[in-house]
Amino acid sequence: MDGVLIDSEPAHKLAKERAFAKFGIVLPEAVYERYKGRPDETMMNEVARSIPGRKLDVDELLRIKHSEFEAIEQIAVPIEGAKALVNWAKSRFQVALQPLRPQEIGRLLFPCSVWQIRLISQWTHRDFLVPSQTRKFSSP
Repeated sequence: MDGVLIDSEPAHKLAKERAFAKFGIVLPEAVYERYKGRPDETMMNEVARSIPGRKLDVDELLRIKHSEFEAIEQIAVPIEGAKALVNWAKSRFQVALQPLRPQEIGRLLFPCSVWQIRLISQWTHRDFLVPSQTRKFSSP
């Protein structure tokens, strides 16, 4: 969903900025642009290695980033046309969602963020989620 139906990039960037700030690090905008859309683990590992004289705990950076993201994820919004696309698809097909991270399934089904509610509130009991571990091929 993320990046296809939801524009969460501003929330991810802000969460990363906050995580690095906890370590007293301010990164140039170009660094965030270079890693836009890439996994957090990739960015955190590469950036941590690139800062001379600092040994950053990447696991702690990731934990803080994820915590910060959960606190602000409501600023993520559906991409323009996403609702119309989902409604069009629903009128022709059974809709399935595949969250990238398995832990998102619980949040999608139960206590949802604002942006998730805006989308999934349109779906019925016939609609379902497919955990990413069950797929054999990458997402398009």
